[in-house]
Amino acid sequence: MACFHIRWFDSTLDWECHDTQADAELVAQELARLEEGFTIEKYQDGEATLPVSAKKQRALVLGSIESALTLFGA
Repeated sequence: MACFHIRWFDSTLDWECHDTQADAELVAQELARLEEGFTIEKYQDGEATLPVSAKKQRALVLGSIESALTLFGA
């Protein structure tokens, strides 16, 4: 099964899989910052090794901060 991913112009490949190219383009347009570019890349299942998404990275960082505050006090 094919899957479409957003590649931002800074070379970051978003992990989220979109069923169609049109869906991926719509999401990219909604997420793009001013003058930030992107392309849509098509992959087959298991073809791409994808990095952690920006949303998940933020959640991991926030979780780490909350853990540190709990451990060391705030």
